[in-house]
Amino acid sequence: MLANLVGVTKSTISQWELGKSAPKSGNLLKLDDAFGDDGTWRKEDNVSTLHARYVTVNICEETCQAHPHLPKDIIVQKDDLPTDVNIGQLRYTSAIGDSMKPVLEDHSIIVVDKTKRTIVDGKMYLFLEEGVIRVKILSYSKGNVKASAYSDTYCDENYTMSEFKKNKIIGQIILYSTKVD
Repeated sequence: MLANLVGVTKSTISQWELGKSAPKSGNLLKLDDAFGDDGTWRKEDNVSTLHARYVTVNICEETCQAHPHLPKDIIVQKDDLPTDVNIGQLRYTSAIGDSMKPVLEDHSIIVVDKTKRTIVDGKMYLFLEEGVIRVKILSYSKGNVKASAYSDTYCDENYTMSEFKKNKIIGQIILYSTKVD
């Protein structure tokens, strides 16, 4: 029985079949083994498959040296993504530090749309400042750019437009996953 092979209940299998829920990554790998597949579904170009339920998101090239422990890609459920993203330009990395607590913890996984580099007030962005990876809420304030943290222990940072143009906006954060302790 499939439920026994995967290590879940019959009810869980039924929920998956009815589309009421979806298997998480660990169970996807167990299903892969149960059906004797060699993982080709993880290697295919999910971007071109309109009905794919999952997409592969590659690690962010600009941050991979800072995170050598991260896998080269992750699998994300397509339904978890906003509808207006460019799936082919999504990248992921890990947040560093505590300035974005309680929303992002240290080592939270963040997914970035690299096509969204124009600042929209109040959105969260991944950017490089003199080679340092930063995650902040960006907004315009009196002709300047304001970088804010969620944590009250960090002050807002204000940049003139010319100062901020020296930074490289990698993209807008469109999805994150934070471990709950």
